[in-house]
Amino acid sequence: MSLKTFSQAELYYGFNKDTFFSQRSNIGESNLRVLKNLSVTVYFTEAAEVLFLRFFSPESLIRIVACLLTAALSLLVFFLCRKTLLSKKSLKSRSVNVLIFFTSLFYCLNAGFFGTFFSADRPGVKFIILLCVLQIIFIVPPFQSLLTFAFIPFFFIYFSIYLNEGNFSAINLFYTFVSISIGLVMSWSISKIKIENMISAEKLRKSNYDLYNENVTDSLTGLANRKMTLNTLYELFNNRNADAAYLNCICMEIDYFREYNRFYGTKSGDKVLILMCDALSNYCKKNGITVGRVGGGEFLILFNDSSPDKGEKAAKELQSLVRELNIPNEASPISSEVSVSLGLFTDKTDGYKFFEEIYTLSGRALYRAKENGGNKVWKYIPEINGFSPAEQ
Repeated sequence: MSLKTFSQAELYYGFNKDTFFSQRSNIGESNLRVLKNLSVTVYFTEAAEVLFLRFFSPESLIRIVACLLTAALSLLVFFLCRKTLLSKKSLKSRSVNVLIFFTSLFYCLNAGFFGTFFSADRPGVKFIILLCVLQIIFIVPPFQSLLTFAFIPFFFIYFSIYLNEGNFSAINLFYTFVSISIGLVMSWSISKIKIENMISAEKLRKSNYDLYNENVTDSLTGLANRKMTLNTLYELFNNRNADAAYLNCICMEIDYFREYNRFYGTKSGDKVLILMCDALSNYCKKNGITVGRVGGGEFLILFNDSSPDKGEKAAKELQSLVRELNIPNEASPISSEVSVSLGLFTDKTDGYKFFEEIYTLSGRALYRAKENGGNKVWKYIPEINGFSPAEQ
């Protein structure tokens, strides 16, 4: 393995470059969540230390001020992370890493310069543990991690000596660099596991999404399948309200579609279905209507509305929409082009016990339309419990 190959493998945790960069947004979000939780932890830690110093070491004014500043920064970082996560914007891992670097630097300098009530030495237990923990909890590329966390103790040592505060013992210095080394190794291993989990979770989500689509959509047209469409009818039946009191159920079927398939072939029939479904889908999306394919050439169009006239208007528009596609159909005895028959149910659903009644009545209206020559719209009339053609 060449040095370049090894470096790239090391830099991307053993994944190839494309795989690693495909997870940048997930890595950025993960780091931001960790930083948000860390800032809360630091806030309460610093608040506890302020209380401790206030009662047991009130003369340590500088340390109290430093703890208060760190607590304030932690709150600022927390709200910044929270706002960014709630905004649902695409997270740039580089920007998040810059925030991690400066926040980590501030926390470490505070721990190093001002110590902790757990240790009187500098850099002290707090500083050494913090260096190790910060490397482990974030997913930061190893080279960046090395530059970030190896830079901090050098920065601290320089200013300690410059300010004549260089009260370093050899053992503290040794433990500082041991913590960096341990942190780097553990960071690489833990980050690799986290990224593997992200990739596995993404594959699982995609698999579940594909499985869900297979269960609720028609594989040929992409419309909702029979099961999903009838579920929608059930929901509309049960979720009616005063503002949309009328349930509209339009049962639409292509006239002489079986004859079309025999004459032109099933492949041509599939093309007709796809072309028609694209037109139906665009119309229904534009008007906030649900459409699904429930059979070979049969479709169900569903919506609630406050007006009792909207259903008939929609049925006529759908009939015109199909006519305007100008698809030739020499197998049809009623039209030289592909046409549709429609059965319409429009009524308040208070007087119906089961949603299946709605589907049955719209289906019977469709049967009347086909029985009377096809290429027509028939509707159910609740007042007479019968059917009649829609006004042309």
